[in-house]
Amino acid sequence: MKYLFLLLVLANVVLFVAWLRVPAPQMVQERPPESALTADVIVLEPVGETRHESGRGTSPRVVGRDDRCLSLGPFYSPAAAEQARAWVERTGMAYLQTPGEETFKVGDWVYLPPLDSRDAATARAQELRELGIDDIYVVASDEFRNAIALGLYSTDRGVSQRLEYLQQLGVEAEVRERTRTREIISLYLWGEQPPGPEAVPGYLEEDGATLQEVDCQRIEQLHEQAGIRYNSAA
Repeated sequence: MKYLFLLLVLANVVLFVAWLRVPAPQMVQERPPESALTADVIVLEPVGETRHESGRGTSPRVVGRDDRCLSLGPFYSPAAAEQARAWVERTGMAYLQTPGEETFKVGDWVYLPPLDSRDAATARAQELRELGIDDIYVVASDEFRNAIALGLYSTDRGVSQRLEYLQQLGVEAEVRERTRTREIISLYLWGEQPPGPEAVPGYLEEDGATLQEVDCQRIEQLHEQAGIRYNSAA
């Protein structure tokens, strides 16, 4: 029995030593599939730089060196601009769309300069009515507060007749051009063989749009600004 016990102990020692000599298994990390790669870990090496002709910046040119550049507009509604874009796309031209504002004359304003107070202006307006002058009101806002408006006229003839009538009554009035601002949309297009003005459809001309040649640098400048809408060719 003693020898059997010693034999079992010796066998266990041999097995323990053999186990220590067996190498541990290596952990193999599985490579993620290509679809798991995201853009923020992909680095693209630059292949060169293209500068503007002006020498400013490193953005690639939008307009080709052999291209000609045109402006088309202005358009006063999104619907009109949409029709224009559809026509430009049919021509195969690249284009961009820009919003803007336009100041336009609404007429000539005949008036008496502002008086010192509202009461003074009201009293003066009543005197004019008693002379038989109609179309009068006291301005209540802006820089002409307490001025007396004597009419807004769209033609020079209308202004002249009004001034002559007032002078006959001993009233010396002044004339000032009145303007307003409205939103507009313009298109800029470019290509090697752009269409001529005669190619513009009649329905665009009816909206007041014109096709004119512009400096291509204007398009390059607009390209650097935010909020510019491009077509697929651009």
